[in-house]
Amino acid sequence: MKMQRNVSRLLTVTLLLSAVLILGGCSWFHKKAKLASQTESIPSSLDNPTGGSAAYPADRANLGPGADGGLFPLGTVDTIYFDYDKATVRRDQASRLEQNVNYLKAHASDKVLIIGHCDERGSVEYNLSLGQRRADMMKEYLIQHGIGGERLSTLSKGEEEPADPGHNDAAWRKNRRAEFHRLN
Repeated sequence: MKMQRNVSRLLTVTLLLSAVLILGGCSWFHKKAKLASQTESIPSSLDNPTGGSAAYPADRANLGPGADGGLFPLGTVDTIYFDYDKATVRRDQASRLEQNVNYLKAHASDKVLIIGHCDERGSVEYNLSLGQRRADMMKEYLIQHGIGGERLSTLSKGEEEPADPGHNDAAWRKNRRAEFHRLN
């Protein structure tokens, strides 16, 4: 009787563990499949925004990334990239950010949406929070450098719109970013 109870408990625990592993595996697989199926909207080269990518056909080669109807002229407002798990400006991004400030000062009527992005590592909730911190930090920087806060909005996409759908360091470096989209 006692042995039957122990076998029954062991079987129950084994079934529960199997269910957890199967459901967890399905969730992981779904997340990877979703990331792999997303299309590119941002160039894969950090130095050459047109990079020969199909996302930038020849008729749009003079425009940088942005929301529909909200593209900035190429070379005027750059994407800013971040280190892993950071929302502070990297030293090598300072000149790009200064270029963004100068452009926005010269174009005082432009309203801007700053979108924070992350790589795929971390939970969805954490990445949404980190993406928001990145966008908010960019907004605060622009305000401190003379850009009116009423012109700036922020949004986090977390890991949902990778610039590069790869699953390696090179892809992750491109995905940790803040993009600037013209709203008017």
